[in-house]
Amino acid sequence: MAHSSPSETILHQGTTLRGRLTGEGDTRVYGVIQGEVVLRGTLTVGEGGAVRGGVVEATTIHVEGELTGEVHASHGLVVFPSGTLRGRIHGGTLRVHAGATLACHFDCEFELPEVLWDAPPRH
Repeated sequence: MAHSSPSETILHQGTTLRGRLTGEGDTRVYGVIQGEVVLRGTLTVGEGGAVRGGVVEATTIHVEGELTGEVHASHGLVVFPSGTLRGRIHGGTLRVHAGATLACHFDCEFELPEVLWDAPPRH
């Protein structure tokens, strides 16, 4: 079971929220959110959790479960091996772990590692 800090909200497994979630501080989702999410803080979609909706905005987003929508992560977005990310993605940085599932259009600013600068295209 996850432990929360005073500025952390947890939506537990078996809970569904329909509508709009806004706030400050960190939020962990192990249940389901169907709708818009606007947070100042870190949004973690935990394994088994899902956020499905329109706009999803947070400072940092960690995806271990399922995230679908128009995603805005101003500082960064991390998709873990168990994570699934779908939609239109905007953000400062993107980190994808091996095994993650992506079906996205990306609008991100990031730099390729030097090893890829002169790499020939892969077929």
